[in-house]
Amino acid sequence: PDMHSFLLAAVNLERAWLHRHASRNVSPRGRCFPFHDISTHLKVLDMCAKAIPHIVLPPSLCSPTLWHPNISHSNLLIAPTGPAEIRGLVDWQNSIIAPYCMQAGFPEAFIYEGGLIDIPEGRVTPKLPSYVSTLSPEEQEVYHVHLKLAMRQKAYEQKVVEENLGRAITFLLPFSAQVGFSPSQVVRSWSNSVVPLRDSLVDVREEWKAVGSENVQCPISFTDEELRAHEREVQQCLRYEQSITSLDEDLGCEK
Repeated sequence: PDMHSFLLAAVNLERAWLHRHASRNVSPRGRCFPFHDISTHLKVLDMCAKAIPHIVLPPSLCSPTLWHPNISHSNLLIAPTGPAEIRGLVDWQNSIIAPYCMQAGFPEAFIYEGGLIDIPEGRVTPKLPSYVSTLSPEEQEVYHVHLKLAMRQKAYEQKVVEENLGRAITFLLPFSAQVGFSPSQVVRSWSNSVVPLRDSLVDVREEWKAVGSENVQCPISFTDEELRAHEREVQQCLRYEQSITSLDEDLGCEK
């Protein structure tokens, strides 16, 4: 189906599930914090349904696409000897077929998140901070390792620009590779909290002129108080996720 039908189907599925099951499942057990009642979920889903028909993107970015959902180091199979060539990918169980613009994200395996090296925008090479020369040899070695990881991310970005125009355009969309909200955010809003989906709607609202139909007023609206409350909940979600990550690290668990 086309992208609009695909997204509306996800919204309608979640609505149907809420009406049939959520009223008998009010316990927070098995749900991500913070929790909300059914009316809050339905309000957010209604805004999704009103916005979806007016999202306008090039057809080339909306074609059905199968994409690996988690291209991390642990899911890459590398040749045991010789050049480090990728021979395969494992862990496909959460894969879906969805519009290209919602799939073609930046692989986790190539994202630098070390924090020691700044990643410049555009075709600019990352550099060591000026103070590195004053550090001990051991500390300088750490920075040089981080520089290599930052350079790897920039090299991947440049490779995408040179060889895959569709992905390059997707990376330039106003709010990441996803068109504001993905089917997984919609159909998991009850179990995974409605906050991420609502946060995506806030992004769509802010970028409506770039992605919405011409002369169509954005159907997504929040009061100032609702936005302040939402931001508090976003911070709660971040702390919740950080706690889970910290526990995983303490227990030695892999994602």
